[in-house]
Amino acid sequence: MCTNFKIKTTFDDIIVGRSQEFSQLLGRSLMFRKAGHQYVQNLFDPDGKDCLPSEWAKAHCQFTWEGDYGFVAMQSLDFDQVEKAYDIHIADSVKTPIATDGINTEGLYVGCLLQNAADYPAVTDPAKGLAVTNLIDYILSTCQTCEDVKERLAPDNPEGGCQQNKPQAHVQVTDSTRHKLFHQHFPVHDRFGNSIVVEFINGQVQIHENNQYGVLTNDPDFQWHITNLNNYANVTPVSSHHSEPGNLKDIEIKSQGNGFSLLPGGPLPTHRFIRAAMMVNYAKPVSSTDEAINLAAHILNTVDIPVGVIREIPEEKTLKPELDYTQYITLSDLSNQKFYVRLYDSPQVYSVDLSELDLDTLNGKTFDIPRNILSTDLTEQISASKIASAPFQAAS
Repeated sequence: MCTNFKIKTTFDDIIVGRSQEFSQLLGRSLMFRKAGHQYVQNLFDPDGKDCLPSEWAKAHCQFTWEGDYGFVAMQSLDFDQVEKAYDIHIADSVKTPIATDGINTEGLYVGCLLQNAADYPAVTDPAKGLAVTNLIDYILSTCQTCEDVKERLAPDNPEGGCQQNKPQAHVQVTDSTRHKLFHQHFPVHDRFGNSIVVEFINGQVQIHENNQYGVLTNDPDFQWHITNLNNYANVTPVSSHHSEPGNLKDIEIKSQGNGFSLLPGGPLPTHRFIRAAMMVNYAKPVSSTDEAINLAAHILNTVDIPVGVIREIPEEKTLKPELDYTQYITLSDLSNQKFYVRLYDSPQVYSVDLSELDLDTLNGKTFDIPRNILSTDLTEQISASKIASAPFQAAS
Protein backbone atom coordinates (compact mmCIF):
# COMPACT_ATOMS: atom_id res chain seq x y z
CA MET A 1 0.00 0.00 0.00
CA CYS A 2 1.81 3.13 -1.21
CA THR A 3 1.21 6.30 -3.21
CA ASN A 4 3.79 8.14 -5.33
CA PHE A 5 3.51 11.28 -7.46
CA LYS A 6 5.46 14.13 -9.03
CA ILE A 7 4.86 17.90 -8.82
CA LYS A 8 6.50 20.42 -11.16
CA THR A 9 6.75 24.07 -10.15
CA THR A 10 6.22 26.92 -12.62
CA PHE A 11 10.02 27.15 -12.77
CA ASP A 12 10.31 23.41 -13.62
CA ASP A 13 11.67 22.32 -10.24
CA ILE A 14 10.65 18.72 -9.48
CA ILE A 15 9.23 17.44 -6.17
CA VAL A 16 8.26 13.80 -5.52
CA GLY A 17 5.82 12.77 -2.79
CA ARG A 18 5.57 9.25 -1.46
CA SER A 19 3.64 7.47 1.31
CA GLN A 20 4.74 4.12 2.74
CA GLU A 21 2.02 1.83 4.06
CA PHE A 22 2.52 -1.59 5.62
CA SER A 23 1.17 -3.66 8.51
CA GLN A 24 4.40 -4.97 10.02
CA LEU A 25 6.61 -2.37 11.65
CA LEU A 26 9.17 -1.12 9.14
CA GLY A 27 12.51 0.40 9.89
CA ARG A 28 12.48 4.17 9.66
CA SER A 29 16.06 5.28 9.32
CA LEU A 30 18.10 7.09 6.70
CA MET A 31 20.98 5.32 4.97
CA PHE A 32 23.87 6.78 2.99
CA ARG A 33 26.11 5.59 0.16
CA LYS A 34 29.11 7.26 -1.43
CA ALA A 35 30.18 7.33 -5.07
CA GLY A 36 32.65 4.52 -5.74
CA HIS A 37 31.15 2.09 -3.22
CA GLN A 38 31.73 -1.57 -4.13
CA TYR A 39 28.33 -3.28 -3.95
CA VAL A 40 27.82 -6.90 -2.97
CA GLN A 41 24.16 -7.87 -2.85
CA ASN A 42 22.29 -8.40 0.40
CA LEU A 43 20.42 -11.67 -0.21
CA PHE A 44 18.69 -12.04 3.13
CA ASP A 45 15.89 -14.61 3.18
CA PRO A 46 13.15 -14.26 5.84
CA ASP A 47 12.51 -18.02 5.60
CA GLY A 48 16.16 -18.99 6.04
CA LYS A 49 17.93 -19.84 9.27
CA ASP A 50 19.09 -16.54 10.78
CA CYS A 51 17.69 -15.00 7.54
CA LEU A 52 20.75 -16.22 5.65
CA PRO A 53 20.39 -16.52 1.86
CA SER A 54 19.49 -19.82 0.26
CA GLU A 55 21.90 -21.76 -1.92
CA TRP A 56 19.68 -20.91 -4.90
CA ALA A 57 20.04 -17.17 -4.22
CA LYS A 58 23.80 -17.40 -3.87
CA ALA A 59 24.01 -19.37 -7.11
CA HIS A 60 21.71 -17.09 -9.15
CA CYS A 61 22.29 -13.58 -7.77
CA GLN A 62 26.02 -13.04 -8.26
CA PHE A 63 25.95 -9.58 -9.83
CA THR A 64 28.26 -7.01 -8.18
CA TRP A 65 29.02 -3.46 -9.21
CA GLU A 66 30.79 -0.22 -8.37
CA GLY A 67 28.58 2.80 -7.78
CA ASP A 68 29.08 6.03 -9.72
CA TYR A 69 26.91 8.26 -7.53
CA GLY A 70 26.15 8.76 -3.86
CA PHE A 71 22.65 8.82 -2.40
CA VAL A 72 20.46 9.13 0.68
CA ALA A 73 17.52 6.78 1.10
CA MET A 74 15.02 5.34 3.55
CA GLN A 75 15.99 1.98 4.96
CA SER A 76 12.69 0.29 5.71
CA LEU A 77 14.26 -3.11 6.35
CA ASP A 78 15.65 -2.33 9.80
CA PHE A 79 16.98 -5.69 10.93
CA ASP A 80 17.47 -4.70 14.57
CA GLN A 81 13.79 -3.76 14.84
CA VAL A 82 12.74 -6.97 13.10
CA GLU A 83 14.75 -9.02 15.60
CA LYS A 84 13.04 -7.32 18.54
CA ALA A 85 9.54 -7.39 17.05
CA TYR A 86 9.60 -11.06 16.04
CA ASP A 87 12.10 -12.45 18.56
CA ILE A 88 14.39 -13.93 15.91
CA HIS A 89 18.12 -13.84 15.25
CA ILE A 90 19.48 -12.35 12.05
CA ALA A 91 23.05 -13.04 10.98
CA ASP A 92 25.33 -10.02 10.98
CA SER A 93 26.31 -10.74 7.37
CA VAL A 94 22.82 -9.82 6.13
CA LYS A 95 22.34 -6.68 8.23
CA THR A 96 23.81 -4.33 5.62
CA PRO A 97 21.42 -1.46 4.73
CA ILE A 98 19.07 -1.76 1.75
CA ALA A 99 17.44 1.29 0.14
CA THR A 100 13.66 1.38 -0.29
CA ASP A 101 13.30 4.88 -1.75
CA GLY A 102 15.65 7.83 -2.06
CA ILE A 103 17.47 10.37 -4.21
CA ASN A 104 21.00 10.50 -5.54
CA THR A 105 23.47 13.33 -6.13
CA GLU A 106 22.28 13.65 -9.75
CA GLY A 107 18.66 14.41 -8.83
CA LEU A 108 17.23 10.95 -9.60
CA TYR A 109 14.47 9.46 -7.41
CA VAL A 110 13.51 5.76 -7.18
CA GLY A 111 10.95 4.09 -4.93
CA CYS A 112 9.45 0.64 -4.56
CA LEU A 113 5.71 0.02 -4.21
CA LEU A 114 3.92 -3.24 -3.49
CA GLN A 115 2.49 -4.92 -6.59
CA ASN A 116 1.09 -8.43 -6.22
CA ALA A 117 1.06 -8.84 -10.00
CA ALA A 118 4.87 -8.72 -10.17
CA ASP A 119 6.44 -11.80 -11.79
CA TYR A 120 10.19 -11.57 -12.29
CA PRO A 121 12.20 -12.90 -15.25
CA ALA A 122 14.15 -16.14 -15.05
CA VAL A 123 17.88 -15.73 -14.47
CA THR A 124 19.83 -17.15 -17.40
CA ASP A 125 23.19 -15.64 -16.44
CA PRO A 126 23.95 -15.70 -12.68
CA ALA A 127 26.67 -13.08 -13.18
CA LYS A 128 23.86 -10.64 -14.09
CA GLY A 129 21.34 -11.86 -11.52
CA LEU A 130 20.15 -9.00 -9.27
CA ALA A 131 17.76 -9.57 -6.36
CA VAL A 132 14.82 -7.16 -6.57
CA THR A 133 15.53 -6.00 -3.01
CA ASN A 134 18.82 -4.54 -4.26
CA LEU A 135 17.39 -2.82 -7.33
CA ILE A 136 17.01 0.65 -5.79
CA ASP A 137 20.62 0.60 -4.59
CA TYR A 138 21.66 -0.33 -8.13
CA ILE A 139 19.63 2.38 -9.88
CA LEU A 140 20.53 5.19 -7.48
CA SER A 141 24.21 4.34 -7.62
CA THR A 142 24.53 3.96 -11.41
CA CYS A 143 21.98 6.21 -13.14
CA GLN A 144 21.45 9.95 -13.62
CA THR A 145 18.19 10.01 -15.57
CA CYS A 146 15.14 7.96 -16.52
CA GLU A 147 16.81 7.23 -19.85
CA ASP A 148 19.76 5.69 -18.01
CA VAL A 149 17.37 3.44 -16.09
CA LYS A 150 15.62 2.31 -19.27
CA GLU A 151 18.91 1.48 -20.95
CA ARG A 152 20.18 -0.52 -17.98
CA LEU A 153 16.99 -2.53 -17.40
CA ALA A 154 15.58 -2.95 -20.90
CA PRO A 155 16.42 -6.09 -22.94
CA ASP A 156 19.72 -6.04 -24.81
CA ASN A 157 19.95 -2.99 -27.02
CA PRO A 158 22.61 -3.08 -29.77
CA GLU A 159 22.84 0.72 -29.68
CA GLY A 160 23.66 0.36 -25.98
CA GLY A 161 25.35 2.55 -23.47
CA CYS A 162 24.20 5.06 -20.87
CA GLN A 163 24.97 8.77 -21.02
CA GLN A 164 28.61 8.23 -20.21
CA ASN A 165 28.94 5.50 -22.86
CA LYS A 166 29.59 2.85 -20.25
CA PRO A 167 28.74 -0.73 -21.18
CA GLN A 168 25.30 -1.76 -20.03
CA ALA A 169 25.03 -4.20 -17.19
CA HIS A 170 21.80 -5.74 -18.51
CA VAL A 171 20.95 -7.03 -15.05
CA GLN A 172 18.36 -9.78 -14.71
CA VAL A 173 16.07 -8.88 -11.83
CA THR A 174 14.70 -11.73 -9.73
CA ASP A 175 13.23 -12.54 -6.34
CA SER A 176 16.06 -14.06 -4.34
CA THR A 177 13.66 -15.88 -1.98
CA ARG A 178 11.97 -17.78 -4.87
CA HIS A 179 8.72 -17.38 -2.87
CA LYS A 180 7.73 -14.04 -4.42
CA LEU A 181 7.66 -12.35 -1.04
CA PHE A 182 8.82 -9.09 -2.56
CA HIS A 183 6.28 -8.17 -5.21
CA GLN A 184 7.26 -4.66 -6.27
CA HIS A 185 7.06 -2.13 -9.06
CA PHE A 186 9.15 1.03 -9.24
CA PRO A 187 8.37 4.71 -9.92
CA VAL A 188 11.38 6.65 -11.23
CA HIS A 189 11.59 10.45 -11.60
CA ASP A 190 14.52 12.64 -12.65
CA ARG A 191 15.31 16.33 -12.14
CA PHE A 192 14.45 17.10 -15.77
CA GLY A 193 10.79 16.20 -15.17
CA ASN A 194 10.83 12.74 -16.76
CA SER A 195 8.96 9.87 -15.12
CA ILE A 196 8.79 6.14 -15.83
CA VAL A 197 7.32 3.06 -14.16
CA VAL A 198 9.32 -0.18 -14.07
CA GLU A 199 7.21 -3.34 -13.78
CA PHE A 200 7.84 -7.07 -14.08
CA ILE A 201 4.77 -8.75 -15.59
CA ASN A 202 4.57 -12.37 -16.75
CA GLY A 203 8.33 -12.72 -16.47
CA GLN A 204 9.05 -9.69 -18.66
CA VAL A 205 10.48 -6.25 -17.93
CA GLN A 206 7.97 -3.52 -18.78
CA ILE A 207 8.95 0.16 -18.71
CA HIS A 208 6.14 2.69 -19.10
CA GLU A 209 6.39 6.41 -19.76
CA ASN A 210 4.65 8.33 -16.96
CA ASN A 211 5.45 11.94 -17.89
CA GLN A 212 1.84 13.06 -18.26
CA TYR A 213 0.53 11.90 -14.87
CA GLY A 214 3.58 11.05 -12.76
CA VAL A 215 1.41 9.00 -10.35
CA LEU A 216 1.64 5.40 -9.14
CA THR A 217 0.00 3.29 -6.43
CA ASN A 218 -0.24 -0.51 -6.31
CA ASP A 219 -2.26 -3.22 -8.09
CA PRO A 220 -3.29 -3.89 -10.76
CA ASP A 221 -0.71 -2.80 -13.36
CA PHE A 222 0.13 0.74 -14.46
CA GLN A 223 -1.67 0.54 -17.81
CA TRP A 224 -4.90 -0.52 -16.05
CA HIS A 225 -4.74 2.57 -13.85
CA ILE A 226 -4.30 4.85 -16.86
CA THR A 227 -7.30 3.27 -18.61
CA ASN A 228 -9.35 3.63 -15.41
CA LEU A 229 -8.74 7.39 -15.44
CA ASN A 230 -11.18 7.57 -18.39
CA ASN A 231 -13.99 6.80 -15.95
CA TYR A 232 -13.38 10.13 -14.19
CA ALA A 233 -13.23 12.50 -17.17
CA ASN A 234 -16.24 14.40 -15.78
CA VAL A 235 -14.55 15.23 -12.46
CA THR A 236 -13.91 18.96 -12.03
CA PRO A 237 -12.77 21.27 -9.23
CA VAL A 238 -15.57 23.69 -10.11
CA SER A 239 -18.59 23.58 -7.77
CA SER A 240 -22.08 23.55 -9.26
CA HIS A 241 -24.83 24.97 -7.04
CA HIS A 242 -27.94 24.29 -9.13
CA SER A 243 -29.27 21.26 -10.92
CA GLU A 244 -30.35 21.48 -14.54
CA PRO A 245 -34.04 22.41 -14.75
CA GLY A 246 -36.30 19.56 -15.81
CA ASN A 247 -39.24 17.59 -14.56
CA LEU A 248 -37.90 17.72 -11.00
CA LYS A 249 -37.80 20.88 -8.93
CA ASP A 250 -34.53 22.80 -9.29
CA ILE A 251 -32.18 21.59 -6.56
CA GLU A 252 -29.88 24.08 -4.89
CA ILE A 253 -26.58 22.91 -3.38
CA LYS A 254 -25.02 25.51 -1.14
CA SER A 255 -21.97 23.53 -0.02
CA GLN A 256 -18.68 23.83 -1.88
CA GLY A 257 -16.74 20.91 -3.36
CA ASN A 258 -19.33 18.87 -5.24
CA GLY A 259 -17.16 18.91 -8.36
CA PHE A 260 -14.86 16.40 -6.65
CA SER A 261 -17.70 14.45 -5.03
CA LEU A 262 -17.40 11.69 -7.63
CA LEU A 263 -13.81 10.88 -6.63
CA PRO A 264 -13.42 7.49 -4.91
CA GLY A 265 -12.65 7.98 -1.24
CA GLY A 266 -11.43 4.57 -0.11
CA PRO A 267 -7.89 3.35 0.60
CA LEU A 268 -7.75 0.87 -2.30
CA PRO A 269 -4.83 1.45 -4.70
CA THR A 270 -7.31 2.09 -7.52
CA HIS A 271 -8.98 4.81 -5.41
CA ARG A 272 -5.74 6.44 -4.29
CA PHE A 273 -4.40 6.55 -7.86
CA ILE A 274 -7.43 8.54 -9.01
CA ARG A 275 -7.35 10.90 -6.03
CA ALA A 276 -3.63 11.58 -6.35
CA ALA A 277 -3.85 12.10 -10.11
CA MET A 278 -6.73 14.57 -9.71
CA MET A 279 -5.09 16.44 -6.83
CA VAL A 280 -1.80 16.83 -8.72
CA ASN A 281 -3.60 17.85 -11.90
CA TYR A 282 -5.95 20.44 -10.39
CA ALA A 283 -3.95 21.88 -7.48
CA LYS A 284 -3.06 25.53 -7.99
CA PRO A 285 0.41 25.75 -9.58
CA VAL A 286 3.24 26.81 -7.26
CA SER A 287 6.45 28.64 -8.09
CA SER A 288 8.91 27.78 -5.31
CA THR A 289 10.24 24.45 -4.12
CA ASP A 290 9.11 25.22 -0.57
CA GLU A 291 5.56 25.72 -1.83
CA ALA A 292 5.80 22.48 -3.81
CA ILE A 293 7.02 20.55 -0.75
CA ASN A 294 4.08 21.93 1.22
CA LEU A 295 1.65 21.08 -1.61
CA ALA A 296 2.99 17.52 -1.86
CA ALA A 297 2.52 17.05 1.90
CA HIS A 298 -1.10 18.21 1.64
CA ILE A 299 -1.79 15.83 -1.26
CA LEU A 300 -0.28 12.97 0.74
CA ASN A 301 -2.66 13.87 3.56
CA THR A 302 -5.55 12.97 1.22
CA VAL A 303 -4.32 9.37 0.93
CA ASP A 304 -3.15 8.98 4.54
CA ILE A 305 -4.24 5.76 6.29
CA PRO A 306 -4.59 5.85 10.10
CA VAL A 307 -3.96 2.71 12.16
CA GLY A 308 -7.07 0.53 12.27
CA VAL A 309 -8.77 1.77 9.11
CA ILE A 310 -7.50 -1.28 7.16
CA ARG A 311 -7.71 -4.66 8.92
CA GLU A 312 -6.80 -8.10 7.63
CA ILE A 313 -8.13 -10.83 9.92
CA PRO A 314 -5.85 -13.90 9.74
CA GLU A 315 -7.38 -17.35 9.38
CA GLU A 316 -5.39 -18.45 12.43
CA LYS A 317 -7.48 -16.94 15.24
CA THR A 318 -4.54 -16.78 17.65
CA LEU A 319 -2.75 -14.24 15.44
CA LYS A 320 -3.33 -10.52 15.71
CA PRO A 321 -5.13 -8.70 12.87
CA GLU A 322 -2.83 -7.02 10.35
CA LEU A 323 -3.36 -3.26 10.31
CA ASP A 324 -1.95 -1.45 7.28
CA TYR A 325 -1.24 2.22 7.93
CA THR A 326 0.90 5.09 6.66
CA GLN A 327 4.17 4.52 8.50
CA TYR A 328 5.94 7.47 6.91
CA ILE A 329 5.97 9.85 3.98
CA THR A 330 8.95 11.17 2.02
CA LEU A 331 9.25 14.36 0.00
CA SER A 332 12.10 14.61 -2.49
CA ASP A 333 13.37 17.87 -3.98
CA LEU A 334 15.16 16.58 -7.09
CA SER A 335 16.28 20.03 -8.24
CA ASN A 336 18.14 20.80 -5.00
CA GLN A 337 18.84 17.24 -3.77
CA LYS A 338 16.95 17.60 -0.49
CA PHE A 339 15.13 14.68 1.14
CA TYR A 340 12.28 15.15 3.65
CA VAL A 341 10.67 12.57 5.96
CA ARG A 342 7.60 12.64 8.22
CA LEU A 343 6.81 9.66 10.46
CA TYR A 344 3.39 8.45 11.57
CA ASP A 345 4.36 9.12 15.17
CA SER A 346 4.79 12.85 14.68
CA PRO A 347 3.65 15.64 12.32
CA GLN A 348 7.20 17.04 12.38
CA VAL A 349 8.99 16.99 9.01
CA TYR A 350 12.75 16.35 8.97
CA SER A 351 15.05 17.07 6.05
CA VAL A 352 18.61 16.47 4.86
CA ASP A 353 20.55 18.35 2.18
CA LEU A 354 22.42 15.75 0.15
CA SER A 355 24.77 18.36 -1.29
CA GLU A 356 25.98 19.26 2.22
CA LEU A 357 26.67 15.73 3.44
CA ASP A 358 30.08 14.05 3.53
CA LEU A 359 29.02 10.77 1.95
CA ASP A 360 32.52 9.30 2.14
CA THR A 361 32.31 9.48 5.94
CA LEU A 362 28.65 8.44 6.10
CA ASN A 363 28.99 5.52 3.67
CA GLY A 364 27.10 2.46 4.95
CA LYS A 365 25.87 4.22 8.07
CA THR A 366 22.26 4.78 9.14
CA PHE A 367 20.55 7.51 11.14
CA ASP A 368 17.33 6.92 13.10
CA ILE A 369 14.69 9.58 12.47
CA PRO A 370 13.35 11.18 15.67
CA ARG A 371 9.76 10.19 16.37
CA ASN A 372 8.74 11.88 19.62
CA ILE A 373 8.22 15.55 18.71
CA LEU A 374 4.51 16.30 18.36
CA SER A 375 4.69 20.08 18.29
CA THR A 376 6.79 23.19 18.87
CA ASP A 377 5.69 24.79 22.15
CA LEU A 378 5.30 28.56 21.76
CA THR A 379 4.25 29.24 25.36
CA GLU A 380 7.63 30.51 26.53
CA GLN A 381 8.16 32.63 23.42
CA ILE A 382 4.72 34.24 23.76
CA SER A 383 5.23 34.93 27.47
CA ALA A 384 8.63 36.56 26.82
CA SER A 385 7.41 38.64 23.88
CA LYS A 386 6.06 42.19 23.92
CA ILE A 387 2.53 41.08 23.13
CA ALA A 388 2.27 39.51 26.60
CA SER A 389 2.46 42.96 28.27
CA ALA A 390 0.74 44.99 25.58
CA PRO A 391 -2.87 46.04 26.19
CA PHE A 392 -5.49 43.96 24.48
CA GLN A 393 -6.93 45.54 21.39
CA ALA A 394 -10.30 44.44 20.17
CA ALA A 395 -10.68 43.90 16.47
CA SER A 396 -12.37 46.85 14.78
